[in-house]
Amino acid sequence: MGLFLEGLLLFFALSGFLLYRPFASGIISGQRYPTTGRFLFNRVLRIYPAYLFVLTLVSFVFGLAYSRPFESSMDMTDTSTLVGYLDPLTYIANVALVQTYLPWTMKTGLGVAWSLTVEVVFYLLLPVVAFVACKLVGRLRPFIVALLPPMLLLIIGIAGKATMSATFHPATSAAAFSLQWGDNWYAVFARSFVTHADLFAFGMFAAVLMVAFEQARLTTTAVTAWRWGSLSIGVVLAGATAVLNLEPWDDTGYAVLFGAVIAFVALPGPDGMPGMLARILESPAFRPLGLISYGMYLWHLPVLWFLHERGVVGSSSVAGFVLNCVLVLSVTSALATATYLLIEKPALRLKLRTDGRRSRISTQIAIR
Repeated sequence: MGLFLEGLLLFFALSGFLLYRPFASGIISGQRYPTTGRFLFNRVLRIYPAYLFVLTLVSFVFGLAYSRPFESSMDMTDTSTLVGYLDPLTYIANVALVQTYLPWTMKTGLGVAWSLTVEVVFYLLLPVVAFVACKLVGRLRPFIVALLPPMLLLIIGIAGKATMSATFHPATSAAAFSLQWGDNWYAVFARSFVTHADLFAFGMFAAVLMVAFEQARLTTTAVTAWRWGSLSIGVVLAGATAVLNLEPWDDTGYAVLFGAVIAFVALPGPDGMPGMLARILESPAFRPLGLISYGMYLWHLPVLWFLHERGVVGSSSVAGFVLNCVLVLSVTSALATATYLLIEKPALRLKLRTDGRRSRISTQIAIR
């Protein structure tokens, strides 16, 4: 669970970087940025068709969905009784991506899709804060204005986490799990955008740095200093919060690190050319993984349950762990590839350019 959540923090930071970048470019350059309607239309095409496809199959065909939320009386090490078919009302809540706003549907459906409810709020909020920021251009320097939206999200996230820290006092680990993931209103708050807003902010800061470089507002020397300076700070903060177990602040520490890693990869090296990591990620070996990454995110938990129910799992040894990883990755990759080719790729052909024309599907890495 911990490894998955840390990977999810990277996706939040990537969303902040990729989605805020055109808005930051418009703010700093004074040129047009994506209109709200086209931006939201493209976001729906990116996440919804594949999500609805997988959710429906898992809920009604395979019976591998989380059918009800975790209850405080349950054994946190055995959640197999929660897996099954969805009832129509719970399915509708998951289709509308509001399952985390109701205690009685908390973490139902695909399980991992709680993060999509956070993403959707970010999608809705981003054009609004960018529009407000643009109104400040002329009163403040454009570069400063571009930093205001991520600063706002950082403040919201810190306030949310501070509220959690002040109110989160579970007596046992089981009580802690129930409060964060169970059928209660505290879990609704814990899974909300308010407690996760700062995780997008650090990717947005990286986007501002990238745009500043692209528009020749940062020298190569300054870029090098930002790359290594932010990476060093990210490593220290992530390490400190992890070692000290400063929950929920450890999420923020990892988000700082991931934002710094994104900036380190995206910004060029001292010679002005893409760094080694950027070249590796853009290589033909990694691009297909990016294209099916969203499908792997949607499918991996149902696949785990499917293999577990049928006893197709290795032993608890190292060899068994390796076998489990190979099995899950193989099945998940196959399903994700099929989902991409049959559902995602046709939908993405309908995406609109910011000039209103349909855009050709990109072969670059597709992130959520």
